[in-house]
Amino acid sequence: MAYQTLYRKYRPQSFKDIVGQKNIVKILSNAVIHNKIAHAYLFCGPRGTGKTSMAKIFAKIVNCEKLNGVEPCNECNSCKQIDSKNFLDIIEIDAASNNGVDEIREIKNKANLAPNNGKYKVYIIDEVHMLSIGAFNALLKTLEEPPAHIIFILATTEPHKLPITVISRCQRFDFKKFLNSEIEENLEKICKLENLNIPSEVIKEIAILSDGGMRDAIGLLDQLSLYEDKDLSISDLYQLSGTLSVSNEVEFLKQYFNENITYCLDQLSSFENDGKNFGKITDDFLYILEKIMKYKVIPDYNNNDDLNFKFEYIELANNVSKEKLYSLISKISDMIKNIKNTSNPRILLEMIFLMEYGDNSEEVRTEKPKEKSINLKSDKIKEEKTIIDKKKDIPKESNNEKVEANKIIESKFKDFSLSLEQVETIKNIRINNALALANKELLLEFKNKLPLILEYMFDENYSSIVCNLQDHSLRVASNENIILSVEYSSTAQILNEKIYLLDELLSIVLSRNIKSIVVTNDEWNNIKTTYVNSKRNNIEYTLMDEEDYYITTKNNKKSENSDLEGIFGNGIDDIIEVR
Repeated sequence: MAYQTLYRKYRPQSFKDIVGQKNIVKILSNAVIHNKIAHAYLFCGPRGTGKTSMAKIFAKIVNCEKLNGVEPCNECNSCKQIDSKNFLDIIEIDAASNNGVDEIREIKNKANLAPNNGKYKVYIIDEVHMLSIGAFNALLKTLEEPPAHIIFILATTEPHKLPITVISRCQRFDFKKFLNSEIEENLEKICKLENLNIPSEVIKEIAILSDGGMRDAIGLLDQLSLYEDKDLSISDLYQLSGTLSVSNEVEFLKQYFNENITYCLDQLSSFENDGKNFGKITDDFLYILEKIMKYKVIPDYNNNDDLNFKFEYIELANNVSKEKLYSLISKISDMIKNIKNTSNPRILLEMIFLMEYGDNSEEVRTEKPKEKSINLKSDKIKEEKTIIDKKKDIPKESNNEKVEANKIIESKFKDFSLSLEQVETIKNIRINNALALANKELLLEFKNKLPLILEYMFDENYSSIVCNLQDHSLRVASNENIILSVEYSSTAQILNEKIYLLDELLSIVLSRNIKSIVVTNDEWNNIKTTYVNSKRNNIEYTLMDEEDYYITTKNNKKSENSDLEGIFGNGIDDIIEVR
């Protein structure tokens, strides 16, 4: 028989086997007992927290012919077919690869058919946030009023990407990360069943490294079990997972704060050569710095409960100022947002430490060049209304190829972020306005100027924006609006939440007032298709006024002259009105 990995072998088969998530188990159990089974459920939470397992167990329970309370009998025809994966009425769909309208229409067509041999036909749609906008729209009506024999279970790690119209039609359950103690207990149980001799300190470290994900923890245990050495140690685990020991990380930070920057750069190169996981290392640095900061601010704070607040931590805390700690924490926090989207995370991390070293070095401070300022023309550009204040004036033209940034005036948008709802509204307005006055000559001009944003890589205000714009494409340009596209939705979300800071940077680089918006490459393909079809049908894009939305947001209520929700409630298809 083929080998079965441990996380599949020990996947829970009933509610009593589930570790943690007690509240969710209780509610679903009561729904079965009192026969109050809903037509649609939404399971949200981080990876490896049991969403898909819970969905499969619930689907099995509702179809069991001889249910014992809330536990499946495992003897009836339905249970046996489910266990052998031959049950036709539980349909699992991976939305990452089946995310189109055609797949959802097929569900709609088959939903009206009665179950083959079970009580319910259960659709489990995993990673549902990957569905396209058209697929979501096709699913809405069926999701709201399905036939009595249909149950939808939607699972996602990113519920914020789902349309509110989908969320409101489901009973939502939020799965929490597992506690380290729960993971340790489950791993010890598996070790006994598999006759594995894994030291307790290794199991504790596995629980920490898995970051609340049971599947990751069992996967690491499975890999360790294949080691030939009988005497496993924590160093074996660090080697396997590509992470560092706490003592190595503390030593690195100690050397850095002692301004031994050569040691730090050599270590980073060594980490890369050894195939270390820079994402995990960065998280660990942030974790240690947090502990040190807490100790400095509140010395009596009980750090022992969180992760062996060792003597090295205290020694390091006593030899570094709060200002240095806070500065490094801020820069590493910004880097974490970008590290997954870069091909060489070592360079990003090196730049963070070099920037900090330069800021703290006495030699660099004395030789630091004077601040630059903008040479504004006498006829200033008309100031725009914004959510929190007026933007600083920006020159219309510059004799130089690059436009110098004003380092003296602090950005008013540095710490300002929009909500997801605000982003969606502004997004549709700006896409529409960019397409309405799209200009090919401006597109070419802006493409030539945009590389100048790299000059602001180490700017205090714009560094995070520049990092996220490393791999962008300029898609549409008009006199005031541009559309940029990036590969990852997480990158687009970060940029759009700081859209007014992005506008500020682009306005400096492009020498004019700019309103920008960022979409993913997939979204751009949908936008382009809609635009081409509109032109073929002689449908024109009409400019929309963003000013009403500023008033709406500032007053935290809807303007009487603006019914934005009605216009933009359903996404890209509502950018233009098709009759």
